[in-house]
Amino acid sequence: MTVTSGYTDPPAIDRTVAGMAGVRLIDTSNATIENVTSTGNYYGISFEGTSESNTVSSSVLASSVLYDVFSTSTLNNTLSNVSFVNTSSSISGIGTINVRFASRVLVQNSGATPLEGVTVKYYSTSYLDASGSDCGDCIIGPPSATLATDVTGYTSYTNPLSGYTMSSSSVATTNGSSNPYLIIATATSTYGDTFDTNVILDQTNETFTLTMYDPPIAPTNFTTSSVATSSIIFSWTDNSVDENNFYIQYSQGTFPAFGTSIAADATTGTVTGLTPNASYMFRVTGQIGGSHSSYESLNDL
Repeated sequence: MTVTSGYTDPPAIDRTVAGMAGVRLIDTSNATIENVTSTGNYYGISFEGTSESNTVSSSVLASSVLYDVFSTSTLNNTLSNVSFVNTSSSISGIGTINVRFASRVLVQNSGATPLEGVTVKYYSTSYLDASGSDCGDCIIGPPSATLATDVTGYTSYTNPLSGYTMSSSSVATTNGSSNPYLIIATATSTYGDTFDTNVILDQTNETFTLTMYDPPIAPTNFTTSSVATSSIIFSWTDNSVDENNFYIQYSQGTFPAFGTSIAADATTGTVTGLTPNASYMFRVTGQIGGSHSSYESLNDL
């Protein structure tokens, strides 16, 4: 069954009566309901009985008397790019509701000029290194969406991506744990890659803005100035005037592994918590707005 735009509540029915819903699905499976507006009803939408695998998309549930979303279903259903107040929800059955949203990205430079032809990727998990600070060499799985900016700097909208899941155990507090995304605007010949971590999808057609910066000039003369049992003090030459910070990565195998962030304009930094008598590789980079310089490395310390 598919229901598309054009649905109108019968005017003779009092929509505020208990149990009345703009969309009410009872023991219904695999229905697709699109472009429906439910305003001022007792419930915006109600999933009941064994309703399963139904999808409500591109719709508006608003100003409901009791709940925008109500479910006593024992099975799972989906809201796809639906506008509603997620705290106006009641999930009392064992079934869940997967909530999905579409979004897009605006990519610009530090002068707010839109950038055309930049590839933008969404990843459903932030595969950052242990510090969560540097994404220049992230280990990342397949993207959930891949887009490109047009002359206005905007991408098209993604297909609706999973934002969170509502269940009876979670709805009272957070309406389910959010599914964070890592969004990366990949490097161009002029700009270093730029990213936004922990992006939360919680509304329809949201726009996220990424600003791309020229990578700072790389530090040089990276060396040790003091070595202790479990820590090392490093020094380097700061060749840049616009870095946000420096970042020392260290690993006993391959990068990325662990890291320490050092303040801008610093020329020394300390790495602690090292394993005595172990061999490490170290490297330092300057960072600004998600872009980072090339690395200056030291091996087998």
